[in-house]
Amino acid sequence: AYLRGTGSVLLTGPRAAGVESKAAADALKAELLAGLEGGGDDADAMLAEFAPRLFTPREVARLMGFPDEGLEFPEGITHGQQYKLLGNSLSVDVVARIAHYLVCPEICAWADANGK
Repeated sequence: AYLRGTGSVLLTGPRAAGVESKAAADALKAELLAGLEGGGDDADAMLAEFAPRLFTPREVARLMGFPDEGLEFPEGITHGQQYKLLGNSLSVDVVARIAHYLVCPEICAWADANGK
C-alpha cells in the first residue's frame, strides 16, 4: 500500500491478513485512507487494525536486488538518507538484464529460445 507522505508501507494487522488479490488490497487501501482522512479516534482505530509499518532500508535493498552481504551504509547515515540513496539507485537485476541484451542480443535470443 502507499500512504501519502510515507512511501510504501507493509500492512501487518489482522485486517490485512489473508488478502490475496489486488482488488482486495485496493479495497483495504481505500478503506484505510478514508478512515485516516478525518483524523482523531477513527484514524487511531484504523491504524491499530491495519498496523502499517515502513519497509526497513534492508527490506528495500532486498526488493531492489541488492545482496544481504556487502551492502553497508557509512556510519552516521540516517534511515531517511538510506531510503533516499536506495530510491536513487537502480534495480541490480534489471540493469544486468538490460546490459546483457544490449551487449549480446544474439546470445540472449538463443538463451530465451532454449529456456536458459
